[in-house]
Amino acid sequence: MKKLVLRLRLPEFGAEDDKTVPMLLKDVEAQLLNELILKGIPEITKVSYTKEGKACKVHYYDPVSGAQNFKDGNWIIETDGVALKKVLAVQKVDFKNTTSNDVIEILTTLGVEAAR
Repeated sequence: MKKLVLRLRLPEFGAEDDKTVPMLLKDVEAQLLNELILKGIPEITKVSYTKEGKACKVHYYDPVSGAQNFKDGNWIIETDGVALKKVLAVQKVDFKNTTSNDVIEILTTLGVEAAR
């Protein structure tokens, strides 16, 4: 496992400042945790995921053999926050099985027929 090092250069402060070094570090920590986006979509704030059970099989057509095959256990990702257009643009997201409960987002992304 790689060890990551973060170096901070704190602003100069004197005796007239009422903040101490630990207080400045707490401010930096709060700013990093609340504003830094490492990877992902900024509008989605929380993600939980589960794997579908074997009862829920997805069938697909194999163009080489011509056979219909079944695939078990897709991942279901539930999010807090809405960014349907950005989620559908992600390469490995199955756009046919993606759902949303935000009607306004569906209306602006997919149109009036999808929102009905």
